[in-house]
Amino acid sequence: MRTTIRGLRRLTFEMLNERHHAGQGDDDFSSVIGVKNKSVHVNAGSKIAKRIEPTLLDMVKTSYEKIGGNPKVQYLGDLGDEYPNWVVADVDEDPDVDCLVAGKTTPAGPKMAASATDGSPAAKATVMSIKKQLYKNGWWGEVSDAPAHIALNKLGIKPVEDEKKVRALLGGKEITWHGEHPEGKFPGTHGWYSRDIGGTVHAKIIVGDV
Repeated sequence: MRTTIRGLRRLTFEMLNERHHAGQGDDDFSSVIGVKNKSVHVNAGSKIAKRIEPTLLDMVKTSYEKIGGNPKVQYLGDLGDEYPNWVVADVDEDPDVDCLVAGKTTPAGPKMAASATDGSPAAKATVMSIKKQLYKNGWWGEVSDAPAHIALNKLGIKPVEDEKKVRALLGGKEITWHGEHPEGKFPGTHGWYSRDIGGTVHAKIIVGDV
């Protein structure tokens, strides 16, 4: 299922209503994004985006620190340039944003490309919930290692196993197709390939509703 920007906004609106009716908090306009405990779609470059981007940049740096940082998001402006579609949430008492899922539009639908939190359990749980909703409603992503474990094993997201479809989604990027994981990880899953990213070869798999 392909998701346009209009479709993404509709999905986000439905997510907000679903969370509200589930009793997950009343609107609280002291939040920098206008509401608390609800997922909100923000377009990079908007007034809200400019206000929250420094906080999001700090979260990305902290979240990716253990793996040497996110190579594409280092400075203010990088996040919006690389991944202009943001889904964010404020889930604690202060007015700041606490979690982020970011992606970009592709011909096959929005591609999830980065996520980050403030490190709190509530923010981590919210990101997991957002990812599950998005993956099952038109978003897709390349994952490996821990993100692959989360998508495949914790969230139950189906991988794309057809080699031709994978190559089409990657838009001609050079890959080495494996099928099964080249190191024997994730037994029973198919759709693994390797590609060079910044001089390092990574085994990856595509997951999501594409």
